[in-house]
Amino acid sequence: MSNIAIIPARGGSKRVPLKNIRVFEGTPMIIRTIHSIKRAKCFDKIIVSTDSELIADCVSTEKEVHISWREPELANDKTNTVDVIANEILRNNISTDAAVCCIYAPNPFLHHDALRLGLNALEVPPTPKFVSSVTTFPFPIQRSLKFTENSDLLEMAQPEFILTHSQNLIPRFHETAQFWWARGITWLAKEPMQVGVRGIYIPRWMSQDIDNLEDWHFAEIRWRVLQQSDEFKKYVFNEKNIVNQDNFSE
Repeated sequence: MSNIAIIPARGGSKRVPLKNIRVFEGTPMIIRTIHSIKRAKCFDKIIVSTDSELIADCVSTEKEVHISWREPELANDKTNTVDVIANEILRNNISTDAAVCCIYAPNPFLHHDALRLGLNALEVPPTPKFVSSVTTFPFPIQRSLKFTENSDLLEMAQPEFILTHSQNLIPRFHETAQFWWARGITWLAKEPMQVGVRGIYIPRWMSQDIDNLEDWHFAEIRWRVLQQSDEFKKYVFNEKNIVNQDNFSE
């Protein structure tokens, strides 16, 4: 069975213009991501799915990277990631048994060991549909506030937890927009990406989703700080990063 990396890299980013090829700490963002993918040494093929000549030109110097031109109907703001990956599997004749990893292009903290661990976790029973990079919310979402009905005042969204200490609340996770592993057959079935997921825990300080310029600047600041951090340089991904109820419980 083969292992395939697919990078969805649309050219029409509006909130951060040319986000996928914008220079991040001296290197175009997508090139930085490709280098992390190559360091993982677990992929038989790397595909960049794009509609942009600029992105194609940027990655053209990277050996072993295949550029796949995306159809216009799959290159708009409303395009679903699952549809893009499924389309690339069909267009590139990728086996339904292949382990296919969707890796987002703006990914400054992507770690090659996390990618390898995600591949291994596809086989950890019970067998998941997807394996995704995840992290915990920095504050328990059970204690979140919402608007009171017909008012600008706030109240507990889940009042049953009003007397529960934060440390006694079960952790909740969110995806980090780094990677999603699944078998080709799962992508082709267009299964929901948030069902049957095994999580690979990414420390909060090692993840940053980039949706706007504020996110970008925050990622730059975090990156510069982490370059001085021994904990970052020595961090090891291992079985403890595979999320389960033994290592992430009450």
